[in-house]
Amino acid sequence: YLHRLWWLEDQLARALAPRLGVRLCAEATATAAVDRIRASAGLTDEQAAAARAALGFGLTVITGGPGTGKTTTLAAIVRALRAIDVDVADLALAAPTGKAAHRMTQALARALTAAARADATVDAVVAAAPPVAATLHRLLGAQPGGGFRHDTQNPVPARAVIVDEASMLDLELARRLF
Repeated sequence: YLHRLWWLEDQLARALAPRLGVRLCAEATATAAVDRIRASAGLTDEQAAAARAALGFGLTVITGGPGTGKTTTLAAIVRALRAIDVDVADLALAAPTGKAAHRMTQALARALTAAARADATVDAVVAAAPPVAATLHRLLGAQPGGGFRHDTQNPVPARAVIVDEASMLDLELARRLF
């Protein structure tokens, strides 16, 4: 176990800790936003709870194997964020690799398009032009010398950041993200 890995874990834990108590919105607001889209999104109780947690808390981790509804939950979170007036421009989607970012963008676009067909109240702007995911390096503004444009002094200009495939993050990139 290398000292550098311990240091990275410690730095990551210190960056995560303050986010655990922060709320994006009040619990009642999160519940109302998710309840508004729940039926048309076809959310299970577990998916609705995950969407409420994502809106309510400063840090939420959603896990599950293939076919468990993570993409449905992601689309519900994006729709619920719009319901609490988070503009698409204030939402950042990212993944560790270009392939994962592309899959995230495509899956979200399909889910939002299907939601718009099923429910006329779905935000047409989001369904027509869903958010596009970037790689984490692009989101953080990787610099040729090894640094990043966005850091604690210059955070990513977004009210909400959604990261897919977070299990693929190494400690250094996770530390930089948070």
